[in-house]
Amino acid sequence: MGKGRGKGAAGEQFIDQTPKTFGEKMKAYMVNEGQRTLWLILYLIANFVVFFVTYARYKNKPVYKTLGEGVTVARGAAAMLNLNCALLLLPVSRNLMTGLRRTFLHALIPLDDNIEFHKFCAWTIALSTSFHGCAHYFNYWTLGRLIKDETSASIAFGSIAGVSGHIIVFCMVIMYTTALERVRRQTFELFWYTHHLFIVFFGALTIHGSRSVLQPNQFWAWFILPGFIYCLERATRVYRGNIETQIVRIVQHPSNVLELQLAKGGFQYKSGAYLFINCPMVAKYEYHPFTITSAPAEEIVSIHMRVVGDWTGKLASLLGVSWDRSGAPIYNPEASSGESLRFRLDGPFGAASEDVFNFEVSILVGCGIGVTPFASILKNLWFRVQDVQNMRLRKVYFVWIARDKSTFEWFSDIIAALEQENLGDFLDVRVYLTAKLDINEVREIMYVEEGGGQDAITGLRSPTFYGRPRFDALYDEVRRAFPGIKVGVFLCGPKVVADNLRYLANQFNEPGPNATKFIFQKENF
Repeated sequence: MGKGRGKGAAGEQFIDQTPKTFGEKMKAYMVNEGQRTLWLILYLIANFVVFFVTYARYKNKPVYKTLGEGVTVARGAAAMLNLNCALLLLPVSRNLMTGLRRTFLHALIPLDDNIEFHKFCAWTIALSTSFHGCAHYFNYWTLGRLIKDETSASIAFGSIAGVSGHIIVFCMVIMYTTALERVRRQTFELFWYTHHLFIVFFGALTIHGSRSVLQPNQFWAWFILPGFIYCLERATRVYRGNIETQIVRIVQHPSNVLELQLAKGGFQYKSGAYLFINCPMVAKYEYHPFTITSAPAEEIVSIHMRVVGDWTGKLASLLGVSWDRSGAPIYNPEASSGESLRFRLDGPFGAASEDVFNFEVSILVGCGIGVTPFASILKNLWFRVQDVQNMRLRKVYFVWIARDKSTFEWFSDIIAALEQENLGDFLDVRVYLTAKLDINEVREIMYVEEGGGQDAITGLRSPTFYGRPRFDALYDEVRRAFPGIKVGVFLCGPKVVADNLRYLANQFNEPGPNATKFIFQKENF
């Protein structure tokens, strides 16, 4: 019953246990973490510099004798706010990020960490705001004692700086609360709408301190270029996102997954890219991100979505499609063809999976619905099957992990088609089922397997493995088979799998120009 592949039994060590020097460990670590570490250091240095330069400057001003450390901390934190608020919108300028991916800067800047950097800037802004606000409350208390006709409260809540500052904090509390992952996943609409308070946030920042006696408002000088870039980004997306398309075909898949095949029109993209989709009849202003699952050579643009949230639920209701409690599609003869629905596509936008073809060997790991980025890549391979010998890519390991065996029905047809081609050892498919099977399912599988041929779970030539994959065994196998090259490791799946793959990549990376290097990349959008 239990099938296995790879070297050794459970518990066998595949990581080289030979002690490494500190320099060797650092070289191996920097293969995957070098870019992020370098840019994080530069970012922290920039924040320290703007804070302490401003802090030192105000310590030598006459106002320091009156307000003391309250003014130095407030102004230093304000300088950090200027820097981080200027940077905040750049990583979410998706057209900018996609454009940079096409340049040499993609090799220098960790562009696939753009959302993480956006979050990091946001938390730095929260920290800076805390220091800035607390320092000014101290200043208000000091001034309230020194100025006869003013009180601390009148200064804090009656001045432009005080009122705009409290508006900024109010917007931050709402945006930060609804952006927490648990809230965002359960009520995306709440996150989407409240996040547009950034308009009020930046508007209040432009007038905050406009009548300051300490110094003129400098935020506009920091924000003018990033603000222009972001406004251009939004204008481009509004124009492009207003071009309508319609449904060509609707396909219900097991596990509450709905496939939409849309008219392509002039929409051009690369395998591994993603888009934002809007359906005015569901929500007029909401755009939701989905990975493109069709190949560029196809005449349609397809996406797969799991029906779990408000938006996808409303769309499924409009189409008249539903699933039972087990996730199996329910046949509805009165289901809509979707011809009356109009959709708007915004994109495409670049993602980590676009780099699959830039490596000689690529390992693709998809978990459940996370297989969608690789569906487009596998389809593209099928369309380019005659050109496989001329591609830089020599070997693809495709690892598909799912808890529900019906999940494997989604893209098994394209994998089966690739297996029919004479590709030699080009494609290595490894399917893992992690859920427990009942006794009837076990008997059925054993009966089918006695006849040989196709796998009982997937219908593929490649066998299904039961349990979780041994990624350390896979890394070791690839290292031995392809010494001295860079191997791309691509994941679309949960954080726990990402942490494991990244850790193992760092462990298996070895110093030296002729050692195999595992370059880990994860889908983030």
